[in-house]
Amino acid sequence: MIARVLDKTKAHIWPITYGFLLLISINVGHQIYTHLTTPLTPWKGGGFGMYTEPHNHSRSVWVELHGVDANGEAAFAEVRLYPKLPLMDEWQASVSRKGAQALQRLYTNTENMRFYPRDFQAEGAINAVDPITWPEDFVGDIKPMEGSTFDPDAIEIVVYEKHMDRLEAKIKQREIYRYKRGAE
Repeated sequence: MIARVLDKTKAHIWPITYGFLLLISINVGHQIYTHLTTPLTPWKGGGFGMYTEPHNHSRSVWVELHGVDANGEAAFAEVRLYPKLPLMDEWQASVSRKGAQALQRLYTNTENMRFYPRDFQAEGAINAVDPITWPEDFVGDIKPMEGSTFDPDAIEIVVYEKHMDRLEAKIKQREIYRYKRGAE
């Protein structure tokens, strides 16, 4: 009688075992697909990096403005947009109401990029940066190729994250996202 019960139990265990293995295989396949097709962060994609990596408060969003320097040579200026510099607040307070609103939209857009940077957010940031005439305090002697504003194709949005370099025992910035219009 015990043998008959065990035979029936074995018959029911195999479908459950195969179902469980199939479920695990689907999950692993999804993780590999997500890894290959999206810009994962330690929090996105189900990894355990969320417990070992720095978090969004250690990220910064920058804009690179490509133009020419005082000698007419190609150069670029990097301006940190998030976290906002005190100099940015002063600039925002000194411009017109419309200009202050445009700068606030830029800051809000780039602040959101620190969580999960996406191309549509970067495109919005580039569109917000495009009409701005940047003060020398931010860009130094870097000027646009033509006119007074930087061409959208000459603007890049970059997100950096601080991380500990254990070999050098220093905190460094690592680029985790870069967007340039028209680039793949």
